[in-house]
Amino acid sequence: MAVDIGVKGILFVAHIGKFVKVAAGIMNTHSHHADGRMEVLASNAIRAGAPLSCARQILNCTTTDEALDLLNQYHLIEQTMKEVMERIQYYLDHRSYEQILLGAVVFSNTYGYLGQTRDADELIRRINEQTCKGEK
Repeated sequence: MAVDIGVKGILFVAHIGKFVKVAAGIMNTHSHHADGRMEVLASNAIRAGAPLSCARQILNCTTTDEALDLLNQYHLIEQTMKEVMERIQYYLDHRSYEQILLGAVVFSNTYGYLGQTRDADELIRRINEQTCKGEK
């Protein structure tokens, strides 16, 4: 739909509790449709080198902040979020058939900035250009 109306790019700035679902290909992030937050975090923690004991603990968490606390204890937030960001970018590209530039910046209320996808920098640059043009 965005491509049809001429949108050139979309930058999502989102809380990890919502946007981590996109890393599993879940585009409707409402809890009535799907969850999978802990499964996504656990599997990506394993990809980042977490021991199975960490993944099991993540699977028992209720909130993403609890899961991030565990990842912090294991010193794996940065590596896990890198994996999550790559998966998010993959599904954004897949969903858009790469006809539009899509990116995301993800944060938590506790840990702040957690990461961004590959195309986020380019989208931020374009937004800044448009903002500067508008100020003249």
